Amino acid sequence: MLITKIIAIVAITVTNVAAIANIDQTVSNIHEITHKLRVAKRAIQHFNGGVPSALRIANAVFQAHKASETARNHIGSSDPFSGPDGEQTMGAYNEMYPVLMATLQAGQDKAPQIKKSGFGYISRGMMHSLYLEKGQFEQVMRGQLSRNHTQMLEPSIDDVDAEFKRTLEAFDN
Repeated sequence: MLITKIIAIVAITVTNVAAIANIDQTVSNIHEITHKLRVAKRAIQHFNGGVPSALRIANAVFQAHKASETARNHIGSSDPFSGPDGEQTMGAYNEMYPVLMATLQAGQDKAPQIKKSGFGYISRGMMHSLYLEKGQFEQVMRGQLSRNHTQMLEPSIDDVDAEFKRTLEAFDN
């Protein structure tokens, strides 16, 4: 009887520790996306028409894409986030949202210069790839967050989608 109680306590403790580690990793992954987006924004803003600055943009966008894939894969393999875990996940997303919007706006601002330098086609392709990743990331997030949390995020998700489309259009025109 005592051994059964000890095993139950250990199992509950291990489960709680795993859940805490899981949400901490999720938040850390989303913060990493935010960091990589900041780096991409700076690279875009400092584009001067040369190959080295174009390569910095390409690398920064690639790193942001890779960070998003890592986060998406982790979130997809996690248990659904509810209650406080959902709140923490939403908090991390809400920190990322303005950085993503600013990065996309920087891309729109620099699109004419990037296209004039001959890097428009490649830049548009990378942005489109990031746009597709955004869709996959959101799909996984919707599957892991409660309906209430998802509904609260919908306006920002719609804003990001529209901003991506404007950015892609800036590279098309």
